[in-house]
Amino acid sequence: PALVGGKAIVTANDAKVQILDAATGRLRMYYDAGRGRWARGAALAAGDRLHFSSSGGRVWGIDYRGHRYPLERAIIYIRTVLWVWGFTQQGPEQQGYVWSTQTEGEQPYPPALADGDTLVVADAIGIITGLDAAGGSVRWERDVEADIPFGATTAGPIALVGTERGWEVMLDGAVTAAPIAAGGLLLAATDAGGGALVALAAPETPTKSGN
Repeated sequence: PALVGGKAIVTANDAKVQILDAATGRLRMYYDAGRGRWARGAALAAGDRLHFSSSGGRVWGIDYRGHRYPLERAIIYIRTVLWVWGFTQQGPEQQGYVWSTQTEGEQPYPPALADGDTLVVADAIGIITGLDAAGGSVRWERDVEADIPFGATTAGPIALVGTERGWEVMLDGAVTAAPIAAGGLLLAATDAGGGALVALAAPETPTKSGN
């Protein structure tokens, strides 16, 4: 689960994201991504937004601060039926909905937040997408042409994604877990030699004399 603002946020294979009171376990709100759209991996909470990926390649941004109210689901169902039959002009929106965006691939991994405003989602087939965290629009997309075994991680404005081939900095083995940026180093686990932890450091900046 993700923990933020006294709330525990849990994703599940029933396509629902549940927001619980962290102290009591009471259900405060839940968001239904729709039939068959399993919420994939942990949700990412940033400010008043909650971001998560779902099967089928859809990425979501919702406001998790709402409260469950009596007959909420029944009212949404009735409004949906009225909209389907043409009695209303606009379908209902769930409490908390802000945006959702369809991306390439299945999005089996949770998103990561880069520099506070860009969501980075990596698909298993090798496509990486950068989304505007505020509105969900696609900012960029790149195909690394290699399988990606886990989600992206970020360090400030930098997105870090490992593949089964290793990295742009080639390592002696496949990267086996999400890397960690700490203390000026990038720490990456690989399967080299039965298991190795590699620490990468940025190259030193040349001096003016060229040394």
